[in-house]
Parts: sequence; C-alpha cells; structure tokens
Amino acid sequence: FGEGGTVRLDVGVGEVEDGMYGVTSPPAVVGDVVVVGSSMGDNRRVDMERGVVRGYGARSGALLWAWDPIPRSPDDPAFAEWSP
Repeated sequence: FGEGGTVRLDVGVGEVEDGMYGVTSPPAVVGDVVVVGSSMGDNRRVDMERGVVRGYGARSGALLWAWDPIPRSPDDPAFAEWSP
C-alpha cells in the first residue's frame, strides 16, 4: 500500500506550513476505496492548502479521486457565494 505502507496526504493540496495540515479522524473504507478527509489551520492566508477529500485504492494506495468542497472556478454557480 502506497510507499512502504505510507501515503503522503499533503501532495497536491498547495503550500503546506509545518503542522498546519493533517488528519484528525480515521479514514472510511468503502469497498476498495479508503476515503480520507483533512484538517488545516484556517484563516492564515488567502492561498492556503486546500481541505480536499480524497479516495485511495485500498490495495495500491493510488489516488483514485479528489473532491474540493469549496467551488474554485468562476464558472461554478456557487463560486459567488464564497469569498477567498
């Protein structure tokens, strides 16, 4: 699973300051997918790391999908409801 039994969860979430990104709850295993949420230090800067929910292959550790609950594209109708 992953590399030596470990999957780096901070890859692809933006610049991460030491101690400001982590996991506070156990993952959920759904079929062959390990679903992992995240925790981040909030309100430090506009371009902070993102709190993305991701699904990993339970056997391979490979990233299968990622979902950002905050709309980032101006084309998304919900974008106007969020401030940076």
